Amino acid sequence: MYLVRPLFISKSGFLVGAEVNGNQNNIFERTRPLSHWNFVGSIPGIVIQLDFDTLKSGFALVGSRITSTNSLYSTSDGGRHWTLVSKGKYVQVHFFNNQNGIALSSPPGGPGFGAEILITSSGGRSWTQEPTSTLSQMSLLSGNYVGFSFASNEIGWLAFGGQPGAGSEEKWLFRTVNGGRSWTEVASSPPLTNPSFSSPETTLPDSFSLPLNGYLSQIRLTTPSLGYIALARGGRGDVLETVDGGIHWTGEQLLPANNFRSTSISEIATTPFGGVALTAAGSIWNQANSGAAWKEIYPPYRATSISYGSGKVDITTEQGRVIALGSNPSGASNVLGNFGVSTEAVNIIPGGEVVVTNTAIEIKRSGKGWAKIPVPVGWQINDGRFLNGSVGLVVTGPLTKALEVTLNGGHSWTKVPIPVQCIFPRSAQCNQLVGSWLRVRTASTQSL
Repeated sequence: MYLVRPLFISKSGFLVGAEVNGNQNNIFERTRPLSHWNFVGSIPGIVIQLDFDTLKSGFALVGSRITSTNSLYSTSDGGRHWTLVSKGKYVQVHFFNNQNGIALSSPPGGPGFGAEILITSSGGRSWTQEPTSTLSQMSLLSGNYVGFSFASNEIGWLAFGGQPGAGSEEKWLFRTVNGGRSWTEVASSPPLTNPSFSSPETTLPDSFSLPLNGYLSQIRLTTPSLGYIALARGGRGDVLETVDGGIHWTGEQLLPANNFRSTSISEIATTPFGGVALTAAGSIWNQANSGAAWKEIYPPYRATSISYGSGKVDITTEQGRVIALGSNPSGASNVLGNFGVSTEAVNIIPGGEVVVTNTAIEIKRSGKGWAKIPVPVGWQINDGRFLNGSVGLVVTGPLTKALEVTLNGGHSWTKVPIPVQCIFPRSAQCNQLVGSWLRVRTASTQSL
C-alpha cells in the first residue's frame, strides 16, 4: 500500500488510515510511527474523517455521493467491523471516549446559514444542540475547512476557513473551556476585502494573527498553550505555531523546504514517539525527540516511474528497485528485482514485465527469471515502452529526433524519425508520440 488518506494520528502514536477501493474504503492501522501498515477491515462509502480514542475504539464519518447527509459509524475492534450509529448533516466530529463527543453540523437552513454544535453522551446515537450564537455567522459551504482540536475534555479549539481562492483564505479560530458548550473567537486573518492586508510587508493588527495566504489543512493543539496549524498552499515544510493558546501565531520550519517532492504539511501531532507529520504527497515524517532532525519514515521508497496493467501496479524507485505494489487488502508489496540507479522505466506486459535501464532491457515472464532483450552495444537509453514481449520502442541518446523500434523482441531495431526532439523522454509530447505509435503499430502487427 502506497498512500492512506484520510489519516488519523493519535496522541499515543498509533495511526489509522482509509484508502478508497471502489464503493468502500479499506481501513489500515499502524500501531506506532515506525511500524508497518496492516489491513484491518472495510467500511462502505467514502470516509471523510477518522477519530479514534484508543486503537480499538473509534468513529468514522462517511460521506454520501448522492445527498448532503453523512453517516457516523463506530468500531470497537480497531476497524475490523463497523456499526452505523446515526445519520445527519455532520461536518466534523470529535469523541473524548466511546460515549462522549461533539459534532459540528449544518443547520436546517443549509450550510450557508451558520453552524451548529451538537453534544452526545450516547456514542453518537442521539445529540443535543447547544446554543452557539458566536458561530451563527460561520459558513459551512463545500470547500471550506473546519476542524476541532482538544487538549483536554474541556479545553479545545475550532478552526474555520473561508472560500479559498488564488492561494488566500480568510480564517477564524474559536476556543472553548467547557467542552464545546460555548465558544470565543481568539484569532482571525485580515478580511479578503482589504487587499492591503495581502502584502507580506504589511504589519497586521494584533487581532489579525492568522495570515491570509495558504488554505487551512489542520489544527492541532497539543497542550492548552502549544499548538500548530498546517496550511495547504503554504510554505514547504512549515507550519504556524502558537505558544499562548492560539492568540498569536508565527511560522515554524519543520521539514526541508528544498525537497524535490512536496513537503507541504497536512497533518501534525505530538506523540510518545516524538513528532509525526503527514505531507500533502502522502509521506510520513518523524522527529524522534525535541531538537532532532525530522526523518521521512514512509513510504520506504520514492516512485520514479509507474506502470499499470492486467490489474497490477509496478513502480521503479530511486535506488533502481522494481516493486509490484500489493493490490490485495493486505497491501503486501513484492520486490521484483534490483537494477541500479540507472533504471528508467518498468512496463507491465501480458504475462510479465519489461524493465528499461540506461544500457539494457530485461524481460520477466510469469514463473521465470529475468532475461535480457538484445540491444546494440553503446546505446544510452533514456526511456522505453513495450506493448508485449515483441513490440516495443526506446528513446536513445541525450538529444534525438528518432525512436528505435523492435517488432521481434530486440533481435532487430529500426530507427523511426519523429518531428520533435525528446530531450525529456517523459515529456507529454514524447509520451503522446510513444502512445500513438504503439496504438498504430498494434493494429498493423496483429498478424505478425
